[in-house]
Amino acid sequence: MATILPNDIGSADALETEQHFFVNQSGLLKQDTLASLIALIQSNILVPVASGGTGVTTAEEALASLLPAQAGQEGKVLGTDGTAAAWVALPEAPPMALLTGTGLPEGVVTSPVGSLYVDTTGVGAVLWVKESGTGSTGWANK
Repeated sequence: MATILPNDIGSADALETEQHFFVNQSGLLKQDTLASLIALIQSNILVPVASGGTGVTTAEEALASLLPAQAGQEGKVLGTDGTAAAWVALPEAPPMALLTGTGLPEGVVTSPVGSLYVDTTGVGAVLWVKESGTGSTGWANK
């Protein structure tokens, strides 16, 4: 059976008199006029999930019907194990800091690994990254 697109049909005057075929809710092939087809589309028919729909009429309901249950999942994000979607907690970001100062941070500035320090003395700023260690050691000039 060929699909007939609106651009394939002639003028709007011809649409009302042409006969069209479509499948109704019970899956039966039926012949009807375009006016009946438009009325069917405008009646917000629910398409069951088994038939490729969501079984609901609003975007919010459709999203809720496709996602895993959302109750009790505050602060989580949608993830997948490659097979199924599930709500997962974001890993905690390691503590870090963005610091500025004058002079070298090594042996002076205490911060966790991953922190950035900008030395603002001299001509231009110099960036330091805390790469290792605890306390005020482990800074590397970048």
